[in-house]
Amino acid sequence: MKDLIFRPIYIDRMMPFLGSRVIKVVTGMRRCGKSSFLRMFMRHLVEQGIKTSDEIVHVDLEAIENTDIRTAADLAARVKALTKHPDRPTLLFLDEVQYAEEWERAVAAFAGGSSNYEVFLSGSSAKLFSGELSTRLSGRFVEFPMLPLSLGEFMRFSGIATPADAFPAYLRYGSLPGIHDFRELSDETVFPYLRSVYDTILVKDILERNKIRNVRLAQDVIRYLFDNIGNLTSASRLADFLKSQRRNASVTTLLGYLGQITDANLVVKLLRWDVRGKRHLEVAEKYYATDLGLRHALLGYRPADIAGLLENLVCLHLLRGGWRISVGRLPDGREIDFVAESPRGRLYLQVAATALDPSTLARELAPLRATGDDFPKLLLTLDTVQPDDFDGIRHLRVPDFLLADPTRLPNL
Repeated sequence: MKDLIFRPIYIDRMMPFLGSRVIKVVTGMRRCGKSSFLRMFMRHLVEQGIKTSDEIVHVDLEAIENTDIRTAADLAARVKALTKHPDRPTLLFLDEVQYAEEWERAVAAFAGGSSNYEVFLSGSSAKLFSGELSTRLSGRFVEFPMLPLSLGEFMRFSGIATPADAFPAYLRYGSLPGIHDFRELSDETVFPYLRSVYDTILVKDILERNKIRNVRLAQDVIRYLFDNIGNLTSASRLADFLKSQRRNASVTTLLGYLGQITDANLVVKLLRWDVRGKRHLEVAEKYYATDLGLRHALLGYRPADIAGLLENLVCLHLLRGGWRISVGRLPDGREIDFVAESPRGRLYLQVAATALDPSTLARELAPLRATGDDFPKLLLTLDTVQPDDFDGIRHLRVPDFLLADPTRLPNL
């Protein structure tokens, strides 16, 4: 079992909220590292002298010793039993809290004004907290979305020293920390593990949570999304595809499935953004896999899909940096792969496997040149021989981009 590896981007994001009454909620897909991060954060606080171990209570509802915790009352009793100093401020960490029925009642009580607890939560469903928790706590929480490993973190976990060696494995096997418990990364070891993770997400976070009985349809929708990463998708297009396969499903039903799959953090959804009109478009969006390894375990690794796979990696890295991402659309219908915005400004990005051919290069640069503003623009490829700059548009290799600090991308 790998020791905990420091993930400073999430530590730095959470530290400013330490000491506040607001509930800190870590969300993300199963096995992306949420529980390990909470343990890491607890260790960090103790090592820095900010808290003692006696001032921290940790309850992991996935752990075998906590399977008897079924209700909010059970959870409250366990927390009180573990609290060593009830009269002193205590940090309360609750992992995968959704396993306790009416868990939000206990959390609301622990986070109440008369309580000495400062609450940290983790869970696999975005809807779990944005819906159920916000109803009871009226916005008194802040969410910290967590993604699987970045390329740099992948290298630290795997021990692969160079990006040239690490990137192909990262592209093929994905970024879930659990794959690094194997002695070697291979199709025979990694893909069976990833299929088991996928099955758990499908059953626990999609089928059971939403009481879905049509298992085959849910699987078909997931396969369609994984097979069309980087392509415009809508419920009506999906319905037409299923009809061509002699399967029928209403647009309303498919909209529900798309939302539930997204809520389970199996995919991320990007809306389209009218670059000139400065508004989001309501028709069609793009979906990207939260972990490419799961996609390959389900569909197989297909090198011909490289363009979409690179887009997927770039999308996830932007999200790690806290960027709000959309798919750019120009008035003439041309697209910019990503429009990324944050308090630091705006960034435009085009992604291609190669732009060595002059006509391909012209096609990729044209939308960036047509934005009508001077915000930074990047062309990302796997090419090694292109110049660094095309009249102000920066060219960068995808692996180098993925190793850059995602919070400081305009300063590349």
